[in-house]
Amino acid sequence: MSTTTYHATTWREEGFWVVEVSDLDIMTQARRLDQVEAMTRDLIAVWLDVPADSFAVIVEHQLPGDVADEIAQARRLRAEADAKAAEAAHLWADSAYRLHKLGLSLRDIGKVLDVSFQRAKQLVDEARLVKS
Repeated sequence: MSTTTYHATTWREEGFWVVEVSDLDIMTQARRLDQVEAMTRDLIAVWLDVPADSFAVIVEHQLPGDVADEIAQARRLRAEADAKAAEAAHLWADSAYRLHKLGLSLRDIGKVLDVSFQRAKQLVDEARLVKS
């Protein structure tokens, strides 16, 4: 069974968030963004005389162009940073494992990697799980 999805657009106007459901040509408002989905659901449910949980709602926020561009850039950079952090974590664990295979103690591995010996053990164990 497929669920109907309604798209709502919000924008800021005189202390309120205006909410437009263009699919139904209806509008409401909310004081805060965390109220928008509930207000939108209530509006659609009353308008169509259906239960508020019988459809999906996707909300898009219209922000000034320069702010929207900054947010988009920040999201891209965060995604890149997350990918780099994951890559670094893999290399860190792999290095710890290889040092362990060379016979270095966990304390020595910790010193080389500038982490505690407990963290060195975690890294070795993480890499061991991946390799097995």
